[in-house]
Amino acid sequence: MVWRKVAHIALGCALLIGFQLYGIAGLVQNEPPRGSVFGVAYSERTLAPIPKTYVRLIQHESTDQPREDTPDAYSPPAEPTEMHTRAQGWDAQMYEWYECGYAGFVDGRTWEAYTDAQGRFQLRGIPAGVYEVEARSNWHDLYDEHVYYAFPERRMRVVVRDGERLDLNLALKPPKPFLELIHPQAVYYPDEPLRVGIRGYNDDETIRLTLHRVRYQSQEALPSGLYRFLNEVRYGWWRDDGQLGKALEYYATHLESIWSHDAPIRGRDPEGVFTQYVDAPQQPE
Repeated sequence: MVWRKVAHIALGCALLIGFQLYGIAGLVQNEPPRGSVFGVAYSERTLAPIPKTYVRLIQHESTDQPREDTPDAYSPPAEPTEMHTRAQGWDAQMYEWYECGYAGFVDGRTWEAYTDAQGRFQLRGIPAGVYEVEARSNWHDLYDEHVYYAFPERRMRVVVRDGERLDLNLALKPPKPFLELIHPQAVYYPDEPLRVGIRGYNDDETIRLTLHRVRYQSQEALPSGLYRFLNEVRYGWWRDDGQLGKALEYYATHLESIWSHDAPIRGRDPEGVFTQYVDAPQQPE
């Protein structure tokens, strides 16, 4: 009698273990193939790594389903549903690895990451398939804006294979050269130091600053456009620096150069953009 009870218990345990193993096998079988992506983002011009670069992979084709080149009939796109996806990367502020999930109106095929201080990123365990790659930082971008929107077929696509690691080297395009002026204040006292802030991006090691004085004669009226131009640069200049050069050239007859100085460019950030202040000589009243 006792042996019969023991046999029943053993049989029940065996059935329970069998069902559990069957369920695990089913989960493993239904698990989509996955791979990993490791890479680095750097400047195409300086080859320096770019930290805090936002990298996004968008899945276009999945390798676990046959590709449908010619569908039999048109089917309208499904309404967006609340799905789940996952983001991985280094925290942009703390440079710490994170992995989190979030919910929203997303397609479930987008994977994101931020690069660390050495420009490195990684996406682990993403579904195998064909992905379109996007990457951008504060000033650099993987694509030219015109090419990105006008020629989508030129966007980078990569294949993530099951159980394999894909290494990516993303050469980001630098911004076009630009220069901005920052005037902390518009009026200075004669004994107060005159400082001019500059921010920009170029390949030069120095920048030339020129201080102009308006030539004013009582019998000659200044053009109204000059007043508008002076009012525009009163606190700085944040438009195209080419427009600033054209305006100075246009009003050259009404401007007198009283000081010029070649200042070394300092304070470049990892992307090569510099921000600095330069002292100009004090001027009489």
